[in-house]
Amino acid sequence: MKKRILVIMIIALMVVATACGGNSKGNSSGETATTEGETATEESSPSGDLQGQELVSDTTGISIAMPKTLEENSDKVFLYNDGALVEEGLYLYEAYLYPASLDQLNAMEDEAYREAEEMAINAFNIIKAEESQWTKEDLEKWCDWFLGLAPGSLEEIGTYEENGSKYNCYISIGKDIPEGLSEEVKPIYEGILSDLEGAKGTVKFFEAVDETSVDTGVQLSFTTTDVNGNQVTSDEIFGAAKFTMVNCWASWCGPCIQELPEIEELSKKVQEKGGQVVGLLMDGSTPLGLEEAKAIIEDTGVTYLNIIDWEGIKNQIHVQAYPTTYFVDSEGNIVGGSIIGADPEGYETRMNELLG
Repeated sequence: MKKRILVIMIIALMVVATACGGNSKGNSSGETATTEGETATEESSPSGDLQGQELVSDTTGISIAMPKTLEENSDKVFLYNDGALVEEGLYLYEAYLYPASLDQLNAMEDEAYREAEEMAINAFNIIKAEESQWTKEDLEKWCDWFLGLAPGSLEEIGTYEENGSKYNCYISIGKDIPEGLSEEVKPIYEGILSDLEGAKGTVKFFEAVDETSVDTGVQLSFTTTDVNGNQVTSDEIFGAAKFTMVNCWASWCGPCIQELPEIEELSKKVQEKGGQVVGLLMDGSTPLGLEEAKAIIEDTGVTYLNIIDWEGIKNQIHVQAYPTTYFVDSEGNIVGGSIIGADPEGYETRMNELLG
């Protein structure tokens, strides 16, 4: 989850996916994580080591106190934080720590950015998993596959109940400082990770914002190009089928790439019923993203149309996580909500419902 596109998009993502401040939902209605029936209090929270502000992810219903060391060194390091509903009953809020400021990262050439990327670390993962959907064993397997966390890496920090559902909540804090980190940045990394360890008692859980239907009814209208540089318009694309499945993906997204062969098969199936599949490459407007995506498309045998993101796309759709898949009628209207996360079976079910 570490490519230049994330840095380019971070300002927009922080607006819709995370917030930083004292007036957020997590401050007013959140439940502090509980362990063995005890609720963390102000006395037990390491307030002396942390800022009063919080990092809040409304899309997951999770917040955590912001490390003081991070705020003091924002000109030297950058913490990318994002949250999403990644599977049914499973919310993930995570953060990656980079050894440069946001401005510095955006100004870097590709080679310099790759070097900075090598020094970036997964600072924290916070998980809210519905008990009826996820056993601890299943969750550890998922964390190993999706996050690269070895069994035992997750620390249980409490439970959260909402509308009759019980969620088990976990956290993992980064521990390994990469070799080769500069002597200036190394103590900053250590200080931030230390502050995050102390912030476990500040984690709060609250009702997540449902993003699956936020764009329903929006009419997509655009002119862009496909990955080969051919101009296409929304009218041309959507007017060619009864319903179109639009799969938003990125060249750096592992789950996106893994499902492409299955989407290719689905594309052939829905064509017989008057439907179609279109890929929307969200980092296609960057030379590096487009180059890598074209190689991926060839390697995975994808033949359906893939278009690139266009200016003003964020005013029409809100992609909180990758992949995100929309369903659009022949006039360009988004229908039936979106599907967040890789779910080929879910795509097929939704398209069959729409196509009858």
